[in-house]
Amino acid sequence: MSICFLNGNGEYGVWSSPVRITWGVVSGGGSGGGSGEGSGEGSGQGRDGEPGAFKSRVFKRQNTKPARPVGGSYSDPVPPGWYDGIPQGLAIIWSSVCTFYGDGTSSGWSDPAQESDTANLDIEYSPRTDCPQEPMGDIPFSNHEAEGWYDPNSPNFNNYEMIWRAERKVSNGVYDGLWVISCIIGEGGEQGPTGKTGGHHESRYKNHQITPDNLVPIKPATGTDGTQNGWSI
Repeated sequence: MSICFLNGNGEYGVWSSPVRITWGVVSGGGSGGGSGEGSGEGSGQGRDGEPGAFKSRVFKRQNTKPARPVGGSYSDPVPPGWYDGIPQGLAIIWSSVCTFYGDGTSSGWSDPAQESDTANLDIEYSPRTDCPQEPMGDIPFSNHEAEGWYDPNSPNFNNYEMIWRAERKVSNGVYDGLWVISCIIGEGGEQGPTGKTGGHHESRYKNHQITPDNLVPIKPATGTDGTQNGWSI
């Protein structure tokens, strides 16, 4: 996945370096048969790849716990009343997660969870447009604002549009495991001054077969809508 900011004049900026968001599975070679070494005959044509699964995390601000989201699909994974980014406001932030599969099924939305630190989970957000480095240090619930990470309860949290979410498990007062970083997509910009449309971030996706010499795909070209060279919405 690569993301880019589209301003109110419809101009695209610089696309971020591609970030892997799912693990692909190669089955049968996909585009050709085997070499046939040892058996004297080649293997059959590989199967075409199937649409992969992806996880959608949506957000809502509300001072009381909301009901589970209803709706959403593989092509439109944001259910009514929820946002794919954190909406502005001062009410409590809640999130829910659903995995959508290429065959049209889904896991169903999870019970909404409050987006704040708990005794067992440290949560941070970053507004960087490119993938940030993970929060530093080994002390849970430390202040990471100097590194560009913000706690949801920080007074500075609403000063930025958050693009990345990081979480790390805590057990008996120490970290248990590594940081898990995921990209969230901010909602559309608010109406700008003098009637101009606000900007917003957009994302593009590409299936890419990793090789030793080609670990990540070339990112979309600067200033374009990002739909060339195999990238798509």
